[in-house]
Amino acid sequence: MTDNRRQITDGRRQMTVWGNGVVMSGARYLLLFILFSLQAAVSVAEESPASAEYVVLNVVNNVLKVLDDPQLEQKQKRLIVFGLVSNHIHFEEMARRILSVHWKDATDSQKIQFIQLFERNLLNSYWVRISRYAGEQIKYVASSQDLKGFATVDTIIERDNEEVVIPVTYRMKYNGLEWQAYDFLVENLSLVQNYQREYSAVIKNSGIDGLLEHMRREISHFQ
Repeated sequence: MTDNRRQITDGRRQMTVWGNGVVMSGARYLLLFILFSLQAAVSVAEESPASAEYVVLNVVNNVLKVLDDPQLEQKQKRLIVFGLVSNHIHFEEMARRILSVHWKDATDSQKIQFIQLFERNLLNSYWVRISRYAGEQIKYVASSQDLKGFATVDTIIERDNEEVVIPVTYRMKYNGLEWQAYDFLVENLSLVQNYQREYSAVIKNSGIDGLLEHMRREISHFQ
């Protein structure tokens, strides 16, 4: 494979740039579909295991292998994919950002319940989307990292036989051992902000306990 990467240094950040990205249409449902579900066009072996982009591309490839395995039943695929994805999402960081000002008002028990329910809800929604996988491809475009342990990985989604290119950005945080995702943006639409708006409205009307019950009802729809 031809290596067409180039390094750009801008103050404290160093960016690795691949090719060109084209911005076109998208929709909210893609926020959940793209987490780690599509085919990577870049060889994972070319990226450092310590880099945020390696984590994204490695999980993408592993998930794709599971989906394409004819020897696995659908239930087995779901369990394996859940394990692959959940290990690389920083659910507590997402929870803090989603609850925002309400996080400090929540009790320890409410915080624990929210994180657990959110993880289950997110993974269930993700599985609904990934089960509709139809051969889309994800291509690595660029990545950047700061000195505080945060990084972004920019990619684009391409659909076969369609002139549609959708930009997707993974926001990553280094937890001291590995990189984990804490937000996902499709055409600059943030998954965290999307949940934040929805859940803030529920809290305003029903409080945090009301939100937890709302989330339990959402989960029950997947049973």
